[in-house]
This record gives sequence, C-alpha cells and structure tokens, in this order.
Amino acid sequence: MGVAGSGKTTIGKLLAHVLGWHFVDADDYHSPANLAKVSAGLPLTDEDRQPWLHTLRTLIDSTLIERRNTILACSALKAAYRDLLATDPGCIKIAHLTGPAKLIQHRLDNRKDHFAKATLLKTQLQTLEPPANSLTLDITAPPETLVELIRSSFSCDKRWPAVTYFLAALICSRVYTPPTTNASTIETFTSIKGYSFSVETP
Repeated sequence: MGVAGSGKTTIGKLLAHVLGWHFVDADDYHSPANLAKVSAGLPLTDEDRQPWLHTLRTLIDSTLIERRNTILACSALKAAYRDLLATDPGCIKIAHLTGPAKLIQHRLDNRKDHFAKATLLKTQLQTLEPPANSLTLDITAPPETLVELIRSSFSCDKRWPAVTYFLAALICSRVYTPPTTNASTIETFTSIKGYSFSVETP
C-alpha cells in the first residue's frame, strides 16, 4: 500500500516474480468514471471508492478460497479501506511503502502513460492514514532490498505454509476440504463462526 508514486506496482511485480506468485494491480479495477475523474486531476471521494473497494474485497475472498498466493498493489490509504480488504490478518499482510514527498513527486512528474496526475499527491498525503500494525518500508532503498525485506519479514516463499492455506479457507469458505485426502479419514466440525471445515485424522 501507499500513495501514488510510492512504487507499489514496481515492488509488487518484482516480489511476485521472485516468489512465482500472482500479481494484481488494484488500479485495473477502477470504474471508467473513476479513471476519468483521476485523469482530470480530481481526487476520488469515499463514495467514489466504495464500489472499487468492494470489487477488490470480492477478489481477495476468491483468492483466499482458491488458495492462490497473490500480491495486490493497492493504495488502501484509509484504515477503513484496509479493514474492509484485510479480512484475515493471519493470511493477509500489509507492506506500507513510504518516503520523502519530494522523491515521490519527482517520480510522478516523470511518470508517463499513467492515468493519475502528479497534482494528486498532495490530496493523497492528506488522505493517508498510516497503518499502525504493518511493515513500513523506506522507498529510498533499492527495489531488490525492499523485496527481500518483505520476504524475510513475512517469512514468505514460493510455497506459503499449509496452515495459512487452511486458515484462509476456514475464514472465507463455507466448506474446506484439503486437496489430497481420503474420505475415510475426514472429520467435519462446525463450531467456529458458523463455518464448516474438515481436518484429516491419523
């Protein structure tokens, strides 16, 4: 997460490449009306963002259900936005890219073929509510360094731990069955938040 020009797409794509994970850019899910507004140099309101955020929430839920490791580049400037998107802190981790405003402005001034105008940085910085419990990264460091910091801080690799897959399915799916199981070794429980889940017994 971070304001425009903080390097979300650059770092996200590099991290996804290193890990062999799926990459998603939240900007690709904005409505034509939102894109037109931002292209005109006008900041989006909470009302403008709500359909976009709910689309991303649906995408995240589907990703967790499918157990597909994904890097999502998203501004997520306000705490309320992050609360909507990060439904399960056990599976969803936030890295906040931040740095000097002059550096970010310089990047925006020299960025080409992007719908967001450089003049929006001031309003984005005013809107930003820095997360209290997240990994905060200084974007003056090289991209490769930032990627390694994210990997080491979240202990993630090309194959996310199985327990995380299980928790993702438990929180976001009505029924979870491990991918390789024998029907005779499955017991089903239904006592956690009304969700059903299955575990393999010895």
